[in-house]
Amino acid sequence: MDTTLISRSNSPVDSIKKIPQLLAVAVTSAILNAPLTSAADLSVKITALRNNNGDVHIAVYDTPSKFPKNDGMLKKTETMIYGQRSQHMFKGLKAGFYAVAVYHDENNNDEFDTNLIGLPIEGFAFSNKAFVFLGPPTFSAAQISLPEKGAQIEIKMGYSLWKGGKDN
Repeated sequence: MDTTLISRSNSPVDSIKKIPQLLAVAVTSAILNAPLTSAADLSVKITALRNNNGDVHIAVYDTPSKFPKNDGMLKKTETMIYGQRSQHMFKGLKAGFYAVAVYHDENNNDEFDTNLIGLPIEGFAFSNKAFVFLGPPTFSAAQISLPEKGAQIEIKMGYSLWKGGKDN
């Protein structure tokens, strides 16, 4: 019996019989050579909320040029507040670099409210304790690394623009 997968046999029947073996080798090779990709989870914990009113909006970004624009979010969610804290687990992200923006929608109107001159009147903050001065921080300032095993970050809500949106 011939145990080779490819032979010089001129018989079409012999070639057809070897198709399942060739397919098995091809599939096995594709599986073994495929890059390993796994989903990572990012747990975002929001602390220092000044009250339990409304909800917290959390947005995850993966593209620096889209941070922190409304139409640039990779994922977003609204979370309930319990004990002046909020938390959400973003599942199935690829390992890599991200930035997170959050705000406390105290009046539950789904808008980041500002005063007449455009200064925030609701709490906000960014991952990596990114500082705010005359505008939002850069992606690199707010950037966090998400390894394949996942990560947990804590973001302290801030209510004062003059303190970088980090402190009360």
